Amino acid sequence: MMGFDNVKPEEIGEFDGAEHLMILASEQCVDELKESIAELKSPFFGAIFPEIFFRGKRYSDRVIVVRFDFKVDVFRGSELKETDGRTLMVFADGNFDGSEEILEKAFMKYGSVTYIGGGAGSLGKNIQCLFDTRGFFSKDCLFVSLPFEFNVKVRHGWRATELEFISTKIQGRRVVELDWRSAFDVYSEALESIGVEIDPENFFDVAKGYPFGLRRLEGEMVVKDPLAVERGVIVCAGRVPENCVLSLIHGDAKSLLSAARECADIEGENLIAFDCISRMLYLSEHYKQELKYLKDAAGAMTIGEIAAKKTYPDFYNKTVVVGGLD
Repeated sequence: MMGFDNVKPEEIGEFDGAEHLMILASEQCVDELKESIAELKSPFFGAIFPEIFFRGKRYSDRVIVVRFDFKVDVFRGSELKETDGRTLMVFADGNFDGSEEILEKAFMKYGSVTYIGGGAGSLGKNIQCLFDTRGFFSKDCLFVSLPFEFNVKVRHGWRATELEFISTKIQGRRVVELDWRSAFDVYSEALESIGVEIDPENFFDVAKGYPFGLRRLEGEMVVKDPLAVERGVIVCAGRVPENCVLSLIHGDAKSLLSAARECADIEGENLIAFDCISRMLYLSEHYKQELKYLKDAAGAMTIGEIAAKKTYPDFYNKTVVVGGLD
C-alpha cells in the first residue's frame, strides 16, 4: 500500500504515475523541490522540515517520497472536511501559535481516531512549510486521512524532578507567570536550587536540558520546550495550558537514547518516525546512535511531534514518535 524512497529532489518525477505522493523534504532543497513538483501529474502533498532521515542517516539535501497505491483524502486544517479515515497523519506549521487550536478542532470533529505527525518549518526563519497541489502555505495544518490503522509509540526519556510550578499566566506559547511571579525568576531560582546557573544570555543552551513536563493520566508526559526569555517571559515551542502543574524535567544521553530504542521497537510495517530537532541539538554527537535505533524508519526531524492512539492529539516537544501499519 505504501513505498518509501530517499532521493534527490530532481528525481521526484520518476515516481509520477502513483495514485498519490507524499513528500517530506529538507529545507535546504526547497527551490529544487518546487521545480520538480511543478512537473508532476500525480496528486501530491507534503511538508518541509529542518532535515530528514532514512535508514539511520540524516540528510539536508534530499527528500523522502512515499508512494500510495490508492487515493488518499488530503485537506487543510482551515477547511476540515468530513472523512471516515482510521488514522489522521498531520503536518503542522511548527512555528504557528494556532497549530494546537487546529488540532483541538480536529479532535472535536473526528473524535478518537489515531493521530501521527509532526511540526514542519525552519528553526531560523518563517517559511511556507506545507504544500499540496494548490501550492505552498503556512500558518495551518495539513491532514491526510488514511483508511488503515497505525500502531503509534511515543517516548522521550525525560524524567521529572521534585520541582513543580503552576502556570498562572499564559499567552499562547509565552509563559508569563509561574506561581504568580515572573516566569523567568521562578524558573531560574528552581535551577539555582539544584546547582544550575541560567541567565538570558545562556538561556537556550541551559534550558534545552531542563524543559517543562505536563502530566497525563496515562502515557508519556508531554514535554514543553523553553526556547528563549523575553523580559521575564519564557517562550516555549508549544502552547502551555494555563493553571496547570508543570514539572521541571531533566534527562541525559543515556535516558534519551534508551527511550528512542524503546520507541523504535514497535510492531508494524512501513515505519515512519518524527524525531524532534531539539533532541539532535541536545544529544550532539550521541544523536548518531538515536538514528541507528530508527534505522528501519523513514522520517523527519521536526519542530514538535503529534501523536495519539484514539485519544486527544498532543503536541509534544523533545520527543520521538514512531508509527507503523498494524
